[in-house]
Amino acid sequence: MSKIFNKSHFGVRLKSLRESHNLTQTELANKLGVRQTTISNWEKGIREPETIGEVIKISSFFNVELSSLVQSDENNIYGNHKDNLDYFSDKPELLDLYQQIYESQTLQLLFDSAKDLTPQDLEMVLTIIKGIRKERGID
Repeated sequence: MSKIFNKSHFGVRLKSLRESHNLTQTELANKLGVRQTTISNWEKGIREPETIGEVIKISSFFNVELSSLVQSDENNIYGNHKDNLDYFSDKPELLDLYQQIYESQTLQLLFDSAKDLTPQDLEMVLTIIKGIRKERGID
């Protein structure tokens, strides 16, 4: 594919979509007309779809924007990463939590729908997460 295609992001996103639709790899493979091993290789970032048609088919099946499957940059999930780091620089506890989430592929999915948040909005979300973690004795 092209430079904008990110195999790792595509794999994480595909797995998330598949699981959120309660599908096994085999079920998704049957619906898309590919082998289960193909789905597995895509999800692991080992391979990427061979044609844009395959990506469009996946996008249509899950009813998501094509760009959400193929592009991953620092502005996609968290807004502007540099602006967020600057904003949280004087809030060390929130900065640490933000960096943990930013570096974890699993936790990144939490913020997939929050990509348009301002740093102030993100601060509110992180404060809520921190409160929940503290209440449960995780921090």
